[in-house]
Amino acid sequence: MPGPFTAYTILGFYPHPDDEAYSAAGTMALSAGLGARVTMLCASRGEAGRHRSVSGKTGVELGAVRTRELEAACRVIGAEAPRFLDFPDGSIWHLDPDPVATELKKVLDSLRPQVVVTLGGDGAYGHLDHLACTGLMARAVTELYPRRKIRLIGSVFPRDLFRPLYERLKRIRKVPLDRRFDAEKLGTLREEADLCVNISSVRDVKLAAVGCHASQLEDGDPYSFMGKGVIDRILEEEWFVRIAGPAFPQGSSTIFDGL
Repeated sequence: MPGPFTAYTILGFYPHPDDEAYSAAGTMALSAGLGARVTMLCASRGEAGRHRSVSGKTGVELGAVRTRELEAACRVIGAEAPRFLDFPDGSIWHLDPDPVATELKKVLDSLRPQVVVTLGGDGAYGHLDHLACTGLMARAVTELYPRRKIRLIGSVFPRDLFRPLYERLKRIRKVPLDRRFDAEKLGTLREEADLCVNISSVRDVKLAAVGCHASQLEDGDPYSFMGKGVIDRILEEEWFVRIAGPAFPQGSSTIFDGL
């Protein structure tokens, strides 16, 4: 039997494999379970990162590992096989925005999503590639709207969730980080979010999606992701703000309300 969301398509747009898992895997899994088509578009393959379990695995080799991990996470979520733009990890913020926006508009015209999900305006923890991807997709959606009625939303997180990570990364000069953020104001208060989705029924799915990205975990443990205590705080709700497109009606409970 077709589900209530069968007519909807969601596009998740993220800079790196694993960004989808901690940010919106629960909402996407709920939507897929109710019939929505879910597709993931990843700007890079995460090749500039590091493998936390296998020493020396970097570059193209690491990118291949992270590609397979995102494919596995998509299967867990109920999404289609991911698509990749193969932009250079760590340097997306250096790209000429004009051709990138054109490429994104082609994807949007092809998939015709009603909702695009990406990271919020602080990039979770100020990563320049995160910020660049959000800005590039906002430009693409804005230029297509209202010809395509697309709602662009960004995942946001509790005010102090990523503060320890941000302060730690600020000390590592090679990390492309916007160091102008006030660490005390990084993140969002719950009442500032436009939509809070209860994902408690699929918390195990979200945890499994995070666990698919084993190269980014200590000993493959999803609870080690981005520091102790982070995952515990994002398994019950996912928060979103509207970046562009149709607003949410008051009292909305799903990403499709008001479309």
